[in-house]
Amino acid sequence: MQRIILIAIILLALPCQPLFAAEGSGTFRAKWWNYYQRGLDKIEGGQWQEAVNELTQANSMRDKDQRMARTYGMNFIDYFPHRELGIAYLSLGRQEEAIRELEKSIEQKKSAKAYHYLDKARKALLKRQGAAMSPPAITLTSLKPEQTLGSNRIRVAGRVNGEGYVTCVTINKREIELDLAAREVLFDQEIVLGDDENIINIEAEDLMGKKARSTAKVIVDIEGPLISVAELVEVVREGKRFIRIAGEASDKSGVQSVVINGKELYAANAGSFDFDISIDKARTLAGITITATDSLGNQTSADMNVARELAAFARKPERILVASALPRIFSSDREKPVITLKESGELPELFVDRYYIEGSVSDNERVDRITINNSEIPVKKGKKVFFSRMVQLLEGSNKISISAADSAGNRAETDLLIRRKVPAVLQAGSRMSVTVLPFNGKLKNAEYLDIADDYLMGALVDQKRFQVIEREKLKQLLAEQKLSKEKLTDPSHSVRIGKLIAADAILATTVQESRTSLEFITRVISTETSEVMDVKDVFVETGSPNTIRDIMAGLATRIARGFPLLEGIVLKSDQGEILTDLGSAAAIHKGTGFIVFRKGPDIKHPVTGKSLGSETIKLAEGHLDEIQSGFSRGKLNDKVKKQPIKAADLIITK
Repeated sequence: MQRIILIAIILLALPCQPLFAAEGSGTFRAKWWNYYQRGLDKIEGGQWQEAVNELTQANSMRDKDQRMARTYGMNFIDYFPHRELGIAYLSLGRQEEAIRELEKSIEQKKSAKAYHYLDKARKALLKRQGAAMSPPAITLTSLKPEQTLGSNRIRVAGRVNGEGYVTCVTINKREIELDLAAREVLFDQEIVLGDDENIINIEAEDLMGKKARSTAKVIVDIEGPLISVAELVEVVREGKRFIRIAGEASDKSGVQSVVINGKELYAANAGSFDFDISIDKARTLAGITITATDSLGNQTSADMNVARELAAFARKPERILVASALPRIFSSDREKPVITLKESGELPELFVDRYYIEGSVSDNERVDRITINNSEIPVKKGKKVFFSRMVQLLEGSNKISISAADSAGNRAETDLLIRRKVPAVLQAGSRMSVTVLPFNGKLKNAEYLDIADDYLMGALVDQKRFQVIEREKLKQLLAEQKLSKEKLTDPSHSVRIGKLIAADAILATTVQESRTSLEFITRVISTETSEVMDVKDVFVETGSPNTIRDIMAGLATRIARGFPLLEGIVLKSDQGEILTDLGSAAAIHKGTGFIVFRKGPDIKHPVTGKSLGSETIKLAEGHLDEIQSGFSRGKLNDKVKKQPIKAADLIITK
């Protein structure tokens, strides 16, 4: 069986040849593939009615659009009679018949070319009918026009309806990929939000060029309130000692409560506070703790050493009397604010992608401004300000710069260095590795083939979904094996090269050019099983470097969409096989590689106790060889660690 598959891949990778020529030059044996080839020839020559006749005959003999249709012997072709018949009908102005044939083609076997021409046929029919149509209507089901969130991620879901067939939907200029225009388009996307205020724009357009737009404002608040202490002083009244503390807690989503030394002062929209803490004669008050909570549950905690802070708050900047016509007093404050972070020095390595920075700024007169990575924190002015801010971390070293300024313009700065490590199983080196074979086929403009090849390679690298093996490594291996790139059309060579180059899959792309169009078809072939895991294609009517770049980006996106990164759990492990909860609903392919792993212990900050994430323990690798509706079965390879795999261990697709 594997030999048959290998031979089929060889033939599919070869440039298309006239089908009847294989049975002898000029021979016509009245087979379905003979009529199909003649239909294609008539389309190429613009003989539309003759094409209809030939393709109708082919359809009557074999009524199914499909890839890898076997003709005779071990010859296979891509056979799309309904699609090509629809194109011929469209060129004759018979839109209803074109739509019928193209819809049937898509129902039997999806292809980018059929999508393209069905959109054209529907647009032509709408224009011919000339009916007045409203713009698309956007309905949001998961997003309110204005809301405040305690998370930097939001699910944007809804639908777009349009009589003119919705062909494009974007969320914040990011296009939702639609293969085909439709009268109803459902969307459900998770998007990452920035800090503070975010504007989310959903835009839609139909085939007739009519547009619609919906806008929602979302405020992100994942930080605790700002606590500003303006006054801290010891007072005596009626023979009793008190510590008087005054200041303000503020937050963009509203302060829910302020608690000082265990006593809640008020709830609901707290503003300024002015509170006396009684000091018993038998003891001295050592510290004050202020905890402020906003309406979303975010908290800031401020710990103050009473003796030290009383001395600091009592200090005043020196003032100088300057002689002039009218004596004037100027402040000679040259002291910089003091920045104190809860975390300092060298932090342990983090595995999380966001980190919560907490600290305080104190000044002998008044803190005026605080910024973190050039982003300003709104300050309610006080002599001591407690702040917090969530920062996004990139892989590797992250430099967090904190600066503060006082009312006299004195400025202080400090940096916090954080190193983030991506857990092992999520690193690019653990993802599905692919090598892109040189494109197969010929173009009138030969340089376009190399341009397309380079663009696809670049798009796959930029995408960061796959571990893409460098082309130079492929060239070096071909030289070592004394193989030309043309020999790679033979899977016995290409799969072997894929294994030697340590690729999980090879991408074999065939280009087909007609008088008016270009079509690129990529087959993703497993080096483990030699089977075709997936087929993706793109189609464009006119070719230029710019259009080729765009469709190669689209092809890379479709390939990646066919291999989503999915996580699941191990249901059972037995003798080199595992059972997982990933089923066919997860859109995974037979032959997909996976990693079995276990999360290590949670790593805590030694001072603050905050979680820094956890490393992963890689247990095994393998590939899925059976996929059912609610589960899948996988085979493990030899890369198994000493620890046995257990039920409830985790799995992630490569």
